[in-house]
Amino acid sequence: MRPKIIKMIYRNQLIISVCLLFFSSFLYAENYEKIEKRVIEYTYLNHSGALNEKIRLFISFGDSLTKEKLSIARINEYSWDIKGGNINKSGKGEEIFSFVFENPGQYNISLTPSNPVHDNHVGSCNHAVESKQLEIIVLSTKIEFLFDQSSFSNPLKGGVDVSGNTMSIPVVFSSFDKNVAQIEGLKIVTSGVNTTIEGELKNQKVTLNPGLNTLIFNLKGVATPETYIMFDFYYQDDLIETYYYPYKINK
Repeated sequence: MRPKIIKMIYRNQLIISVCLLFFSSFLYAENYEKIEKRVIEYTYLNHSGALNEKIRLFISFGDSLTKEKLSIARINEYSWDIKGGNINKSGKGEEIFSFVFENPGQYNISLTPSNPVHDNHVGSCNHAVESKQLEIIVLSTKIEFLFDQSSFSNPLKGGVDVSGNTMSIPVVFSSFDKNVAQIEGLKIVTSGVNTTIEGELKNQKVTLNPGLNTLIFNLKGVATPETYIMFDFYYQDDLIETYYYPYKINK
C-alpha cells in the first residue's frame, strides 16, 4: 500500500476518533448537568494553554464539601486556601473535605496544583494541571429529605398516568437564625427510560418550621414498565436532592 494512501487512512481514522470523543463528552456533560448543579465559568487561558476554572457551589451552613459535590479529579495533587468572613485556612488534598462551613456567607477557595505538569503514569503524556477558583455560597437554611419515609397516594404503575396522585416526603428543616421559612417553586423532575413523571408542591407556598415537616407534591406523567427511575428535587437556589427510587416500575 502506498505511503499516501496509508496517511489518508490514518488521518480519516483520527478525525473519526476525535468526533466520537467530542460527542461522548457532550452526552456525559449534558446528563451530569441534570444531576448536579455545578456552574463553571471559564475565565481565561493560562500561558500553558490549560483552562482555569471558576466553580460556584451551593451548600448549607454546618456542611462540608464532598467528593461528589466538588467533583475534581486528583484532588490530592492540589493545595488549597479558604478565605471568607473571619476564615483564612490552608491545607492539602482531601483535608478540604474535613472543613465545616459553620456560618452562612460567601467563601473563596483557591486550588493550586503541587505539580503544574501531570506526569504520574509511565507512558502517559504530560499535560498541565490547571489552577481552580471556587466560590462557595453557604446558605442560612437547610432541608434534609427523608426519602426512605416517602409515600405515594397510589402505587406507581408503568404505563399509567399518575395525574391526581400525590407524593409525600418528610423533611427536617433548620435555619441558622432558628426562624421559620417560606419556600415556593419546589419541583420534581424524574430521570429514567422514557419517564415523563414530574411534580410540584400541592400548595405553592409552604411554611417550614424548625424540625420535622411534610412536603406534598402533585404528580403527573407516565413511567415506562419494567424500568427504574430517580426523582430530582429542585429547591432553593436550584439545589438538587436526588432520590433513587429502589423499586422496579411494574405494570
